[in-house]
Amino acid sequence: MSNTKLEQRLADLEVKITHQNETIDTLNEAVINQWKEVDRLSRQVRLLSEQVLSIEDDGQPHEVTKPPHY
Repeated sequence: MSNTKLEQRLADLEVKITHQNETIDTLNEAVINQWKEVDRLSRQVRLLSEQVLSIEDDGQPHEVTKPPHY
């Protein structure tokens, strides 16, 4: 194989690696953002669950009333 062909193949490989690195960085950023969102939503669910439990455990009976249109 001639030097020019080897140099061209090497250049092509370098371009591919550069694009792959950019893709990996983009995907990594997306994963980081998704984990942040999952963490935020998990905290929110935990807080809402605690609120529901505190309402259920307040010891007062909850009267079921009919809506005004009945």
